[in-house]
Amino acid sequence: MEDLLPRGPARQAGLDWHAGLGALVMGLSMLRLLWRAANLRPVDPPGTPAWQARAAHLAHGALYATTLAVPLTGILEPLGAGPSLRALRPDPHARSLHPALRPLLGEAHELLAHLLLLVVAAHVAAALWHHLVLRDGVLRRMLPGEKPGRG
Repeated sequence: MEDLLPRGPARQAGLDWHAGLGALVMGLSMLRLLWRAANLRPVDPPGTPAWQARAAHLAHGALYATTLAVPLTGILEPLGAGPSLRALRPDPHARSLHPALRPLLGEAHELLAHLLLLVVAAHVAAALWHHLVLRDGVLRRMLPGEKPGRG
């Protein structure tokens, strides 16, 4: 992200937007997890092979995990910079993470972001496969108002 824009106000504005969107994603993801915990999971369509159901559960877990891990590593990464980040830590004497962690967290943030894109692409492909090839109603069940058992 930092390599895309030259140093200056435009770069800082881009980083600020990036951080704001990351915080929004984190908040919405946490709300989604709360909603998911409070609601029943839709039943797999009749005749769904066990491997397909297992793959769907793993993919959903990967979506939740990466959607939370990407913004979390983005939040933690600058804490390795020390006391210069007054916006996150107003007390300049407050302890920060070890500075050696910053590049590791930055790399983790980037790697997890790419992984999230791959998982989202796989999820979209699977939803389209169900809708266009299998025609089993899975895509319709994702829409608001659909009943959990409906196929």
